[in-house]
Amino acid sequence: MVRYINENPLFTVNVPAGWTQIVKGGYVSWVDKASASSFQIQIGVSDPAILEVTRDSVGAELAAVGAEPVNFYWMSEWDFACLYKVLTETGVTNNIEITAFNRRHIVRFVFVINEVYYERLDPTVAAVIDSFAWDRWAE
Repeated sequence: MVRYINENPLFTVNVPAGWTQIVKGGYVSWVDKASASSFQIQIGVSDPAILEVTRDSVGAELAAVGAEPVNFYWMSEWDFACLYKVLTETGVTNNIEITAFNRRHIVRFVFVINEVYYERLDPTVAAVIDSFAWDRWAE
């Protein structure tokens, strides 16, 4: 793993050393060519509406884009997780989104893992999530 430092907002996270860093859809991303899997960091402006996110609201958003919800839960007052599956032309992907926010920023980690490699990459995903360090109230 190698440390990635984001400047605004200031946070760090470890990313897989062998994955290729790219920019996709305007967001910094890392791609594992061997497994056709990826990790992306999406940063946005916070909105009070984020406090109203529920399992049902996320489920409706996912259904609208053809994704199959697997799980949604609040990890804390300022963090939630969403897991869902997407059927693609090349197979099924397991998608994990971890959202952390404060009153100014939303930081979302988006993992798209080819289902065939999910068990092998699960420890990598956990290591990335566990390494996230953001003093969100220091800004």
